[in-house]
Amino acid sequence: LTGRGLSDLKEKILVTPLNPEKTFRDDPLRVLRALRFSARFQFRLDDKIVAAAKMEDIRSDLKNKVSRERFAQELNKVVGGVGSPTDAFQHLVNFNLHDVVFAEPSSLLKADSVPDQQRSSSNPGNELKGLCLQRMRLVERIIRQRAEKAEALSYSKLERQVAYYAGFLSSYHGYDVKVKKGRQSAVRWILRESLKTADRDIAEAAALLVDAAHKLAALHRVYTAASESTSTTSAPSSSPPASMKQVLRESGEVLLLIKDRFALALDLAYAIVVAAKDPVVTAESADQKYYKDFGLDFTHATSSSSDEKSKDAGEDGGKVQHAHEGCSRVCGYKKSDAFSRFAVWLADSSGLPGCWRWKPLVTAQEMVAELKVPPGRGIGEMMNRQTTW
Repeated sequence: LTGRGLSDLKEKILVTPLNPEKTFRDDPLRVLRALRFSARFQFRLDDKIVAAAKMEDIRSDLKNKVSRERFAQELNKVVGGVGSPTDAFQHLVNFNLHDVVFAEPSSLLKADSVPDQQRSSSNPGNELKGLCLQRMRLVERIIRQRAEKAEALSYSKLERQVAYYAGFLSSYHGYDVKVKKGRQSAVRWILRESLKTADRDIAEAAALLVDAAHKLAALHRVYTAASESTSTTSAPSSSPPASMKQVLRESGEVLLLIKDRFALALDLAYAIVVAAKDPVVTAESADQKYYKDFGLDFTHATSSSSDEKSKDAGEDGGKVQHAHEGCSRVCGYKKSDAFSRFAVWLADSSGLPGCWRWKPLVTAQEMVAELKVPPGRGIGEMMNRQTTW
């Protein structure tokens, strides 16, 4: 139809057979499909496609004529497929369509559990254009390095989908949305109610991952300060300082939350830490000057066989004894020595991996029977305190 198909393939240019404006007006979802194909095959979008995608009429049609379930179907292919998901999301931002696809709720509430100083941003929607894309690109780089290194270190399709969505929406950490039965995290709401993803696992896991990663990013600073304080103390102590006890307790709470995906949480936490220090990374400058020194140190990563051995290492009161339980994919990090030390400590020395499998000393049923109280929130709180202890 165009007479230039072979030359476009050779030059790696993505074009539409007909006028792109008419093509997109006929089915506005084709805009997202163009982004997916461009990112998958690393093709440049034709200038006419770019111009059409930026038109207000196309934006309006995409918003009003396409079901959000179709948005989710297309973007799930982007974040679960090959190529560069970050490039596709970069196009989404450049075309000013990100707030159509990831529509924000009418009002955001500050989550009570997150102090203001730990909140990711005062304007989370605005961060999607820069900081969140940067975090997402760093996560993409880590995921690629894992796949290039060894299959045992790589992530599954679902884990990649969760990681990319979490990276892009990470600025919504610390915000909730009011719903009929109380509140839910803004990340979960956007993926379930705005994007309408049919896979609940993606929405739930991404929301948990965002919270876990931000908490680990904050904890690595406390750990570093506590380690430095301990190293400068002349008199040895049989018990860790209060700050290290805080790191142990709160790290354990994070692992209880994220379970065996804590390597994924560490990767996103690392991206959050690095993105806070370095200038915004663009696709054009990434490989030339930034990623040259960025990435993983695989000398720490354990073999899959050692992880399998840990599963048979035996238990004492339900607590896993082997330090490497669930740790085979935890790596060191090259660009942030402090964070690397924290990650290795968490995986090897903290004794926390596998804590989500520990059996309570007193079960909820035993507690109800012994105290002669009805089950409910009070028992749940006591179980949580027992786990923390």
